[in-house]
Amino acid sequence: MLKLLLPVLFSTLIFSPIAHADLAWQPAPASSEVGFKAVGRPAMLKINGEKGKLTGQIVLRGGALHGQLDVAMNDFTTGIDLRDRHMKETYLETGKFPNARLIFDGTTIPGIQEQGNFKVESAPFRASLELHGQRKPIEGEASISRSGAVAQVDAKFKVKLSDYGIQIPKYLGITVAEDVTIEIKASGPLRAIAASAPVTAKPVSPKRAAPAKKSSGR
Repeated sequence: MLKLLLPVLFSTLIFSPIAHADLAWQPAPASSEVGFKAVGRPAMLKINGEKGKLTGQIVLRGGALHGQLDVAMNDFTTGIDLRDRHMKETYLETGKFPNARLIFDGTTIPGIQEQGNFKVESAPFRASLELHGQRKPIEGEASISRSGAVAQVDAKFKVKLSDYGIQIPKYLGITVAEDVTIEIKASGPLRAIAASAPVTAKPVSPKRAAPAKKSSGR
């Protein structure tokens, strides 16, 4: 009887699936910032947007990244209230499209691992960006590091405004270049989650956005 049972037990140990956990990362809003850099012509004026905050979750599953990161468009500021209001109401139309979303659907970045500390520098990545009601693929570069239960992410990529149906902004005779660079700096905790937990991106919430800040006349 024992001789008959041993092969069965051996096969069960070898071929049965082994339960494991995926690794989830959530950016801490207080430790994250999203910004953009644009250039105005003909004066080559540099326009820097800042103070965007990340929310969402990215899951490392089977060596690939899944999930989404959101930013509220009304959070951005360029340092001039009147310009900010013009940008949000006329071009970004934040009342209709309150959020931008970066979507990862099986993105792989060599060097990222589920166990132990790691550091990856200037690695190329692919994802999708949902902006102004349009979703388009993007390519960027990211540096990612893990120390214990915290991960730090620095990433940047470029977007072409016309790809998302956004008019080229003009302000006081200055026309903004069509290509805009997006920069992300964020850190947040890592935690193990059940391998069966869903990570598919949900549609951006249709709820109304908070109104853009009123101009101070600057």
